[in-house]
Amino acid sequence: MDAFRIACFNASQWFRIPGTGAIRPGYKADFIAFSSFDDFKVEKVFKNGSIVAENGILARNFESVFPPLRDSVNIKWLTVDDFKIPDKGQKVRVIEANEQSIITGAAAVYPKVEAGYCVSDIKRDIVKIFVIERHTGSGNIGKGFIRGLGLRRGALGGTISHDSHNMILAGVDDASIFKAARHLNKIKGGLVFTIGDEVILDLPLPVAGLMSDKNAEFVIQRLREFEQLFKEEGLSNTSPLMTLSFMALPVIPSLKITDKGLIDVDKFEPVSLYCD
Repeated sequence: MDAFRIACFNASQWFRIPGTGAIRPGYKADFIAFSSFDDFKVEKVFKNGSIVAENGILARNFESVFPPLRDSVNIKWLTVDDFKIPDKGQKVRVIEANEQSIITGAAAVYPKVEAGYCVSDIKRDIVKIFVIERHTGSGNIGKGFIRGLGLRRGALGGTISHDSHNMILAGVDDASIFKAARHLNKIKGGLVFTIGDEVILDLPLPVAGLMSDKNAEFVIQRLREFEQLFKEEGLSNTSPLMTLSFMALPVIPSLKITDKGLIDVDKFEPVSLYCD
């Protein structure tokens, strides 16, 4: 009974949602019916006093309505040069991702350098990572390196990156990263995997760059295709998109990245990509 009260009445009272959370005169008739507390199973679902589902089956059809939301992927005009990281002859800070954990480590290594620029080093599982501010078109781009995704080629990108949900990208080469950024802008947000100038797989999430306007079956199938793709690509990280989505959360130790650069969460202050 405590659990039911906490989930229903307490929640509606705490968030001050009137007329909800209980069955009583004058309240909205939104409730469920079930036979047993010991073997809890929803048998009927009522909405506004009418049955809308019974024994796990919808009793009526609902029209899907696309919410009138503006395009929330607003970024400045990008070029491939925006993803170059100059070499300064110094060590660079590297985010060390850990699978099935949002806590990261922090390392300092000399980067692989080509033609005066720091590049990804797949032998050490170090790839570039970028966060692009996508809400106001400010042009802010945070640049860094990450180890632990297991990428061997191409780039991953998404507009799910807690908590600001800016565009986040990680990739082996600039062309793939650039393509991922452009494609995410084109589909108004979502998830994508690219190799060079080719989009291998995507999941459009046009509602605020976070939600799909298609049914659950489509989303589930596309996510399964991502899982299969990562297996075929031989990624050591079995959930690279989930891992990537938490790399821009600057309140979880130890090193994270935002659209304004790297954050040392232990010290709670911005730090340079280059070590002194």
